[in-house]
Amino acid sequence: AFLRETKSRVFETARGVAEGKPRDKATKRLKDGGDAGQPVRILYVGRIHPEKGLELLADALRLLAGRDQKTNRLEDEEPESAKAKGTRHTAEGRRPVRILYVGRIHPEKGLGLLADALRLLAAGDQEPGKIRQQGAGSRERGAWECVLVGPVEESEGGGGEAFAQELRVQLEGLPVRFEAPVYDPKALARIYDRADLFVYPSISETGESFGIAPLEAMARGIVPVVSDLAVFRDYLQPGINGM
Repeated sequence: AFLRETKSRVFETARGVAEGKPRDKATKRLKDGGDAGQPVRILYVGRIHPEKGLELLADALRLLAGRDQKTNRLEDEEPESAKAKGTRHTAEGRRPVRILYVGRIHPEKGLGLLADALRLLAAGDQEPGKIRQQGAGSRERGAWECVLVGPVEESEGGGGEAFAQELRVQLEGLPVRFEAPVYDPKALARIYDRADLFVYPSISETGESFGIAPLEAMARGIVPVVSDLAVFRDYLQPGINGM
Protein backbone atom coordinates (compact mmCIF):
# COMPACT_ATOMS: atom_id res chain seq x y z
CA ALA A 1 0.00 0.00 0.00
CA PHE A 2 2.86 2.36 0.82
CA LEU A 3 4.42 1.74 -2.60
CA ARG A 4 1.18 2.55 -4.39
CA GLU A 5 0.45 5.66 -2.31
CA THR A 6 3.92 7.16 -2.68
CA LYS A 7 4.57 6.30 -6.35
CA SER A 8 3.06 9.53 -7.68
CA ARG A 9 4.84 11.66 -5.07
CA VAL A 10 8.14 9.97 -5.95
CA PHE A 11 7.72 10.92 -9.58
CA GLU A 12 6.65 14.46 -8.68
CA THR A 13 9.84 14.93 -6.66
CA ALA A 14 12.08 13.73 -9.47
CA ARG A 15 10.12 15.77 -12.04
CA GLY A 16 10.41 18.81 -9.76
CA VAL A 17 14.19 18.49 -9.72
CA ALA A 18 14.23 18.31 -13.52
CA GLU A 19 11.82 21.24 -13.96
CA GLY A 20 13.52 23.45 -11.38
CA LYS A 21 10.44 24.08 -9.25
CA PRO A 22 11.09 26.96 -6.83
CA ARG A 23 11.81 25.00 -3.65
CA ASP A 24 14.65 27.38 -2.80
CA LYS A 25 16.44 30.43 -4.17
CA ALA A 26 18.66 28.47 -6.56
CA THR A 27 15.86 26.48 -8.18
CA LYS A 28 13.66 29.59 -8.35
CA ARG A 29 16.36 31.28 -10.42
CA LEU A 30 16.47 28.25 -12.69
CA LYS A 31 12.69 28.34 -13.15
CA ASP A 32 12.59 32.10 -13.77
CA GLY A 33 15.48 32.02 -16.22
CA GLY A 34 18.15 33.72 -14.09
CA ASP A 35 18.79 37.37 -13.35
CA ALA A 36 18.09 39.98 -16.00
CA GLY A 37 20.56 39.67 -18.86
CA GLN A 38 22.42 36.81 -17.23
CA PRO A 39 21.72 33.11 -17.86
CA VAL A 40 21.63 30.60 -15.04
CA ARG A 41 25.00 28.84 -14.79
CA ILE A 42 24.95 25.14 -13.90
CA LEU A 43 28.30 23.91 -12.60
CA TYR A 44 29.78 20.44 -12.22
CA VAL A 45 33.17 19.91 -10.60
CA GLY A 46 34.55 16.38 -10.48
CA ARG A 47 35.96 13.48 -12.43
CA ILE A 48 34.62 12.96 -15.95
CA HIS A 49 33.70 9.34 -15.27
CA PRO A 50 30.64 7.13 -15.91
CA GLU A 51 30.06 6.54 -12.18
CA LYS A 52 29.53 10.29 -11.68
CA GLY A 53 26.23 10.14 -13.57
CA LEU A 54 27.22 12.56 -16.31
CA GLU A 55 25.12 10.71 -18.88
CA LEU A 56 22.13 11.30 -16.62
CA LEU A 57 23.12 14.98 -16.42
CA ALA A 58 23.24 15.11 -20.22
CA ASP A 59 19.72 13.66 -20.38
CA ALA A 60 18.49 16.17 -17.77
CA LEU A 61 19.97 19.09 -19.72
CA ARG A 62 18.26 17.88 -22.89
CA LEU A 63 14.96 17.74 -20.99
CA LEU A 64 15.61 21.26 -19.72
CA ALA A 65 16.34 22.50 -23.25
CA GLY A 66 13.22 20.80 -24.57
CA ARG A 67 10.88 22.31 -22.00
CA ASP A 68 7.64 23.62 -23.50
CA GLN A 69 7.79 27.42 -23.13
CA LYS A 70 4.03 27.91 -22.90
CA THR A 71 3.30 25.48 -20.12
CA ASN A 72 6.75 25.34 -18.51
CA ARG A 73 6.45 21.56 -18.47
CA LEU A 74 8.69 18.89 -19.92
CA GLU A 75 7.70 17.44 -23.27
CA ASP A 76 8.55 13.87 -22.23
CA GLU A 77 5.62 11.76 -21.11
CA GLU A 78 5.60 10.30 -17.63
CA PRO A 79 7.25 6.85 -17.71
CA GLU A 80 4.94 3.87 -17.70
CA SER A 81 6.56 2.82 -14.42
CA ALA A 82 5.19 5.94 -12.74
CA LYS A 83 1.69 5.35 -14.10
CA ALA A 84 1.53 1.71 -13.08
CA LYS A 85 -0.80 0.88 -10.23
CA GLY A 86 -0.30 -1.93 -7.77
CA THR A 87 1.77 -5.02 -8.52
CA ARG A 88 3.71 -5.35 -11.78
CA HIS A 89 3.04 -8.40 -13.89
CA THR A 90 4.66 -10.46 -16.60
CA ALA A 91 2.99 -12.08 -19.58
CA GLU A 92 2.78 -15.29 -17.54
CA GLY A 93 1.05 -13.55 -14.65
CA ARG A 94 2.17 -12.17 -11.32
CA ARG A 95 5.92 -12.25 -10.61
CA PRO A 96 7.80 -11.81 -7.33
CA VAL A 97 8.32 -8.32 -5.92
CA ARG A 98 11.69 -7.17 -7.27
CA ILE A 99 14.04 -5.30 -4.93
CA LEU A 100 16.78 -3.47 -6.81
CA TYR A 101 20.17 -2.06 -5.85
CA VAL A 102 22.29 -0.19 -8.39
CA GLY A 103 25.75 0.92 -7.34
CA ARG A 104 29.24 -0.27 -6.51
CA ILE A 105 29.51 -3.65 -4.79
CA HIS A 106 31.51 -2.21 -1.90
CA PRO A 107 31.35 -2.43 1.92
CA GLU A 108 30.69 1.31 2.28
CA LYS A 109 27.44 0.90 0.37
CA GLY A 110 25.94 -0.97 3.33
CA LEU A 111 25.36 -4.21 1.45
CA GLY A 112 26.09 -6.20 4.61
CA LEU A 113 23.12 -4.45 6.23
CA LEU A 114 21.02 -5.22 3.18
CA ALA A 115 21.97 -8.90 3.48
CA ASP A 116 20.84 -8.89 7.12
CA ALA A 117 17.54 -7.25 6.16
CA LEU A 118 16.90 -9.78 3.40
CA ARG A 119 17.54 -12.62 5.84
CA LEU A 120 14.92 -11.13 8.18
CA LEU A 121 12.53 -10.88 5.25
CA ALA A 122 13.17 -14.50 4.28
CA ALA A 123 12.70 -15.62 7.88
CA GLY A 124 9.14 -14.32 7.74
CA ASP A 125 9.37 -11.19 9.89
CA GLN A 126 5.70 -10.59 9.00
CA GLU A 127 2.26 -11.68 10.11
CA PRO A 128 1.52 -15.39 9.52
CA GLY A 129 -0.21 -16.35 6.32
CA LYS A 130 -0.34 -14.07 3.34
CA ILE A 131 0.75 -10.52 2.64
CA ARG A 132 -2.43 -8.69 1.69
CA GLN A 133 -2.28 -6.18 -1.15
CA GLN A 134 -5.28 -3.92 -1.49
CA GLY A 135 -6.89 -4.24 -4.88
CA ALA A 136 -4.41 -6.85 -6.07
CA GLY A 137 -5.58 -10.00 -4.33
CA SER A 138 -2.87 -11.57 -2.20
CA ARG A 139 0.69 -12.70 -2.61
CA GLU A 140 2.24 -15.67 -0.87
CA ARG A 141 4.91 -14.84 1.69
CA GLY A 142 8.44 -15.09 0.26
CA ALA A 143 7.42 -13.99 -3.24
CA TRP A 144 10.31 -11.58 -3.71
CA GLU A 145 13.72 -11.37 -5.33
CA CYS A 146 16.65 -8.98 -5.11
CA VAL A 147 18.97 -7.87 -7.92
CA LEU A 148 22.33 -6.19 -7.24
CA VAL A 149 23.67 -4.31 -10.27
CA GLY A 150 27.16 -2.87 -10.13
CA PRO A 151 30.91 -3.38 -10.44
CA VAL A 152 32.83 -5.75 -8.18
CA GLU A 153 36.36 -5.07 -9.46
CA GLU A 154 38.43 -2.59 -7.47
CA SER A 155 39.53 -0.93 -10.73
CA GLU A 156 35.89 0.12 -11.23
CA GLY A 157 35.33 1.23 -7.65
CA GLY A 158 34.07 -2.08 -6.30
CA GLY A 159 35.21 -3.75 -3.11
CA GLY A 160 36.98 -6.58 -4.90
CA GLU A 161 36.21 -10.25 -5.42
CA ALA A 162 36.98 -11.15 -1.79
CA PHE A 163 34.22 -8.84 -0.53
CA ALA A 164 31.81 -10.01 -3.23
CA GLN A 165 32.41 -13.63 -2.21
CA GLU A 166 31.83 -12.74 1.46
CA LEU A 167 28.56 -11.09 0.47
CA ARG A 168 27.50 -14.14 -1.57
CA VAL A 169 28.05 -16.31 1.50
CA GLN A 170 25.82 -13.96 3.56
CA LEU A 171 23.14 -14.19 0.88
CA GLU A 172 23.40 -17.91 0.25
CA GLY A 173 20.04 -19.57 -0.16
CA LEU A 174 18.20 -16.29 -0.77
CA PRO A 175 16.62 -15.25 -4.10
CA VAL A 176 19.39 -12.74 -4.82
CA ARG A 177 21.51 -12.40 -7.93
CA PHE A 178 24.42 -10.22 -8.98
CA GLU A 179 24.51 -8.51 -12.38
CA ALA A 180 27.30 -6.64 -14.16
CA PRO A 181 27.30 -2.82 -14.13
CA VAL A 182 25.19 -1.10 -16.77
CA TYR A 183 26.31 2.28 -18.10
CA ASP A 184 23.92 2.73 -21.01
CA PRO A 185 21.12 5.08 -19.81
CA LYS A 186 18.36 3.36 -21.82
CA ALA A 187 19.37 -0.12 -20.66
CA LEU A 188 19.57 1.13 -17.06
CA ALA A 189 16.10 2.67 -17.37
CA ARG A 190 14.72 -0.72 -18.40
CA ILE A 191 16.28 -2.30 -15.32
CA TYR A 192 14.61 0.32 -13.09
CA ASP A 193 11.29 -0.20 -14.86
CA ARG A 194 11.31 -3.90 -13.96
CA ALA A 195 11.80 -3.16 -10.25
CA ASP A 196 9.21 -2.54 -7.53
CA LEU A 197 11.45 -1.17 -4.79
CA PHE A 198 14.88 0.47 -4.83
CA VAL A 199 17.30 0.12 -1.91
CA TYR A 200 20.43 2.16 -1.25
CA PRO A 201 21.74 1.42 2.28
CA SER A 202 24.98 3.41 2.03
CA ILE A 203 26.88 3.89 5.30
CA SER A 204 29.43 6.29 3.79
CA GLU A 205 28.62 9.65 5.41
CA THR A 206 31.37 11.44 3.48
CA GLY A 207 31.46 9.27 0.36
CA GLU A 208 28.01 10.22 -0.98
CA SER A 209 28.25 13.62 -2.64
CA PHE A 210 24.67 13.77 -3.92
CA GLY A 211 23.16 10.29 -3.97
CA ILE A 212 22.30 10.11 -7.65
CA ALA A 213 21.14 6.47 -7.74
CA PRO A 214 17.99 7.01 -5.61
CA LEU A 215 17.05 9.97 -7.84
CA GLU A 216 17.51 7.81 -10.93
CA ALA A 217 15.09 5.32 -9.41
CA MET A 218 12.61 8.05 -8.46
CA ALA A 219 12.74 9.40 -12.02
CA ARG A 220 11.40 6.00 -13.13
CA GLY A 221 8.67 6.02 -10.48
CA ILE A 222 10.34 3.54 -8.10
CA VAL A 223 10.01 4.10 -4.34
CA PRO A 224 13.47 4.34 -2.71
CA VAL A 225 14.46 2.97 0.70
CA VAL A 226 17.73 4.59 1.78
CA SER A 227 19.95 4.94 4.83
CA ASP A 228 19.70 7.96 7.11
CA LEU A 229 22.44 10.09 5.55
CA ALA A 230 22.22 13.88 5.28
CA VAL A 231 22.70 13.79 1.51
CA PHE A 232 19.39 11.95 1.03
CA ARG A 233 17.45 14.33 3.28
CA ASP A 234 17.82 17.06 0.64
CA TYR A 235 15.13 15.46 -1.50
CA LEU A 236 13.67 12.47 0.34
CA GLN A 237 10.92 12.85 2.94
CA PRO A 238 10.32 9.61 4.91
CA GLY A 239 6.77 8.39 4.48
CA ILE A 240 6.09 10.93 1.73
CA ASN A 241 8.26 10.02 -1.25
CA GLY A 242 10.39 7.22 0.16
CA MET A 243 11.73 5.64 3.32
